[in-house]
Amino acid sequence: MNILAAVFIYKRPTVLKHCLDSIFANTRQPDRLMLIDDDSGPEVGYVVMQACQERPSPHAELDFITKPVNRGASDSGRMALQQARALYPKYFFPLEADYIFRPWAFETAVDVFESTPEGKLALGIVGYDHPFFYN
Repeated sequence: MNILAAVFIYKRPTVLKHCLDSIFANTRQPDRLMLIDDDSGPEVGYVVMQACQERPSPHAELDFITKPVNRGASDSGRMALQQARALYPKYFFPLEADYIFRPWAFETAVDVFESTPEGKLALGIVGYDHPFFYN
C-alpha cells in the first residue's frame, strides 16, 4: 500500500462533505481511506454514505469507524497510527475533516516526499482550511 489517509471527524457534516469531495476529486487517490468519527451522530454517517456512493473512483478501500463516546482528536490519531503501523503504508496522511484538498494534493505531496530532502516541510501547499473553520 502506498497511501493511507485517515480523516478525523467531529460533527459539522457540511464541512465533512466538502473535505470528502476534495479527497475523491484528487488526481491520485489514497489506497485506503479511514474515516474516524468521534461520536458525531447520524448526520455524519449519512454524509459519509452519500459521499462514498457519489465518489468517482471507488477503488480505494474505505473504513468508517464510529466511536461510541467522544474521546477527542488525540484518541482518533492514536487509532489511526495503530492502523498505520499494522498496514505499513509508504505514506500516511492524518487529516482533519475541516480541510479542503487541492485536486493534486496527494500527488504533489508524494512527489515532494520522493524528490526533495525537505519534503516533510512542504505539506502546507496541498490544501487550505475550510471557510467554515473559523466560524
